[in-house]
Amino acid sequence: MEQTHSKNVLRVTQAHRGCGLKSYGTAIGNTDAMYTSEENVLMATFYADCLPVALFDVKNQVLALAHAGWRGTYQNIGGGTLKAMAEECGTQAKDVLGAFGPGIGQCCYEVDDGFYQRFLEAYSNAAAWFKPGREGKWFFNNAAANRDLLIEAGVKAENITEFPLCTSCNQDLFYSYRASGGNCGRHGLLARLLKNNM
Repeated sequence: MEQTHSKNVLRVTQAHRGCGLKSYGTAIGNTDAMYTSEENVLMATFYADCLPVALFDVKNQVLALAHAGWRGTYQNIGGGTLKAMAEECGTQAKDVLGAFGPGIGQCCYEVDDGFYQRFLEAYSNAAAWFKPGREGKWFFNNAAANRDLLIEAGVKAENITEFPLCTSCNQDLFYSYRASGGNCGRHGLLARLLKNNM
């Protein structure tokens, strides 16, 4: 995908295989989440502090990947992905397993008061995703925000798994856009359905 911090979700099929494989110019445009119900469609998303989100509908065998930076979180990319899966594939949130990959932790994600106020205006429970920092600054917990938004959408809390390491604190293991000043590579999340093995 041409990840643009949007809320756009696309259902991918065999016809999309190879998009973006050899050239960024052939990637699926302006999309930050994708899902499939077809076997052997290898999906890949890339990150350097943004939160990797994987969703799997156990009942209907639908797999999704989403790119949740703060803009995606603010636009509820996880909830939007679930909605698309429900409309196209009959997914019910209660049947979904969720998993988060490595993203920047609250320990390192300092934001300004405008950022904080934007979330407070959009979400009634947003205060729980922040802790105070220096004057006029806050530390944002992107994973907690995405977790709460998935739970609000109907995913069971016990069905969501979080990755414990911060990308900014662990640059020996992960890329961090923020810690590197934007001069870094990307790590990827790759997944595909193999229905015959389930």
